[in-house]
Amino acid sequence: MINNKDTDEMTKIDKAEATKNASRENHTIRKSKRATVNVIKNLQKTVKILKKQKSSIVLVNEYENAIAVLNDRVKLTSGNFNAVISDMRETIQLEQASENPDTKKVRNYLDAIAKLESACV
Repeated sequence: MINNKDTDEMTKIDKAEATKNASRENHTIRKSKRATVNVIKNLQKTVKILKKQKSSIVLVNEYENAIAVLNDRVKLTSGNFNAVISDMRETIQLEQASENPDTKKVRNYLDAIAKLESACV
C-alpha cells in the first residue's frame, strides 16, 4: 500500500525539478529569441543598404526571405509560451474548482505564468 504522504512528497519533488528545468529552458529560449531579433535587425539594415545601392534584386529577395523565416521562428517561440500559459491557467481553474484547492500550487502556477509572460516580451 502506498502512503499518500510519500506520494505527495514525490510529487512536490517532481514539480520542483520540472519548474527548475522549465526555468532553465525558458532562459535559453529568451536568449535565443533576443539573438534572433538582433540578427533580424541587422538583416533589415543590410537590405536597406542593398536597396540604396541598387544591388541585385535576387540578393535582396534572399535577405528578405531570411528575415521572414527568422520572424516566423520568433513568433513560434512566443506561440509556444502562450500555449504553456494557457495550459497552466486551465490547471489553476481546475484546482480552484476542486473541493480542496491547493493554494500553494495555485500560487506557484501564477508565479510561473508571470515569468513566462515576461519572457514573451
